[in-house]
Amino acid sequence: MANFRIYFVVLLTFLFFICAVIFISFGMYKKTPITGLSGANIVGKPAPNFSLILTSEEYFRLSDNFGKPIILNFWNPYCPPCAEESPILQDIWLTYKNKGVLVVGIDSPVINAPEEATTSYINNFNLSFPTGRDTGAKITIDYGVLALPVTFFINQKGEVEFRKVGLITREEISMWLDTLDLQNY
Repeated sequence: MANFRIYFVVLLTFLFFICAVIFISFGMYKKTPITGLSGANIVGKPAPNFSLILTSEEYFRLSDNFGKPIILNFWNPYCPPCAEESPILQDIWLTYKNKGVLVVGIDSPVINAPEEATTSYINNFNLSFPTGRDTGAKITIDYGVLALPVTFFINQKGEVEFRKVGLITREEISMWLDTLDLQNY
C-alpha cells in the first residue's frame, strides 16, 4: 500500500508538471515579447514633443522640426545593435539632409551610461546628426521605449508613421523615405 501511494504521488506530480508546461506553452504561443512592444502605442498618433540640449550644446525641440520627415533613433553606447546601425544612420543623414530629412539620436538611459561613454561613442562613429542624452528618461518613457535600439519614423505632419524595434537596415529606411515627397532644402 505504501508503494502505491508513492507511485500515485509521483504520477500526480508528473501529470501536474505536464499540464503546467502545456498551459504555459499555449499562453506563450504567438505572443510578442515585451521588448517588441517598444513604442507600439504611439504609432499613428502625433509624436510626443520634447526638448533637450544636444551634445553640441544646442537647444533642440522636436516640434520646431515638424514639416520635415524625422528619423528618431533611441540608442545607447553599450548596445551592440546600436553600434551596427549608427553608421547607417550617419550615412542616411549625409545623403538626405539636403532633402529635408532630419535624423535625431537619443542616448536612452535604458542602459545607464556615463556622459564620457556617449561622447566617445559619437566620436568613434563620427556622428554629425543631432544627438542628445535623455538624462531624466522622460523622452524614453513618453515614447514607450523598453529595449534598444528603437527607431521612430515621423512624417511631415508630426505623426509617428511606424517604428522599428531592433537593428534597422538602410533598405528599411530607404523604403520609408521613398514613400515621401522629399524637397531640396
